[in-house]
Amino acid sequence: MKKLLLLAAALLVAGPVFAQPSKDGDTVIASSEDGKFIFSGLEHVGYGYHYMSDATYDVSASEELFYNLLNFSYFPAPSFGFTLGIDYEFNIFSSEKSAFILDGTNKVQTVDFSTVLSETAARRQRSSLLFHTINFPLMACVRLGSFGIAAGAEASLNFGGSVRYKYKNGDIKYKVAHRKAELEPFTYGLVARISYEEVGIYGKFYPKSSKVLPDGSVDLNYFTIGVQLGF
Repeated sequence: MKKLLLLAAALLVAGPVFAQPSKDGDTVIASSEDGKFIFSGLEHVGYGYHYMSDATYDVSASEELFYNLLNFSYFPAPSFGFTLGIDYEFNIFSSEKSAFILDGTNKVQTVDFSTVLSETAARRQRSSLLFHTINFPLMACVRLGSFGIAAGAEASLNFGGSVRYKYKNGDIKYKVAHRKAELEPFTYGLVARISYEEVGIYGKFYPKSSKVLPDGSVDLNYFTIGVQLGF
């Protein structure tokens, strides 16, 4: 969690440096003369917690960090329009009771920690599944002065999956990592955002039919609640 928070802070600092703000303060790259079409980049960063739809899995420390790369907007009316975004997202699903491991075909399984620990006196164990995502949220938007409401669907391309676990025995810390975890390359979900000026909250829901992990012992179906900050 600390690493994700530090990364979020770094992105908030770096975003305005690389973006080219327009006169009204938005990170607009190009727009039509009537303002209906807007092409922008590096608009916002978000940080959220994953909550499992299925209580079978103990992943209470799971979280995400996403960063907007590009955004396409069309507003046929001043207060109503549509947006299509391209976001980069980093996900961590963590557990202190079970260990994420890879089987012989690189599918992710969960087992009791006692089956993977080499030290009987081990403590402070934690296991994580990590992966990267490129998201494409398509939403309808309503703007009421400084308030904004948006809702729609999100398609996701998942890649770079890995599992790792760590534990401590006495003063010695042990870390084990396995890369090339098999992921479902395409998933989908629902997304909604409410904002006031540059601060907002967002929620996501990835239903049971959208599985990050194909045919493994872990069924990651979840919803997410988080905070979004704009530039």
